[in-house]
Amino acid sequence: SPGETAAPVEYRMQTSASEPVQGNGKSTGYKAPVQGHFYQVVGQDGKTMIFATAQKKDVLAIATDSDFAMLTGKMEDIEALRKQGVRRIIFATKRATSTFLLSELLEKRAYGEIWSLIHDGENVAFTAVEKKMDISSILTRLQTK
Repeated sequence: SPGETAAPVEYRMQTSASEPVQGNGKSTGYKAPVQGHFYQVVGQDGKTMIFATAQKKDVLAIATDSDFAMLTGKMEDIEALRKQGVRRIIFATKRATSTFLLSELLEKRAYGEIWSLIHDGENVAFTAVEKKMDISSILTRLQTK
């Protein structure tokens, strides 16, 4: 549902969906996320961070236990995620959670092929990288803690 947030911390994965999901043994309705490397989560140093993912129906949740994290990727990979049934992404860090629809991100393709969603504490910035265009208006939900 539009106001729903996923509980990705039950799953610690950065692996393909063909590997078993480790959880607490309870059925939550979450499944292994879609296969493939469609996005990256990086820290301030530009290095890949450890993150958790979970998917429930058409919502992909990505979370990291950090104040700063950047979720980034290419528009062509967003198209691939949509073909695999993902419609919405929730990105959560220690102090912020944001949500966007893949269809709205794809509408911003004219501003470039690379996008980045940055959480820096409670500050959130969503940009089309090549033209440095602010696309934060497509965030459908933004919470700070």
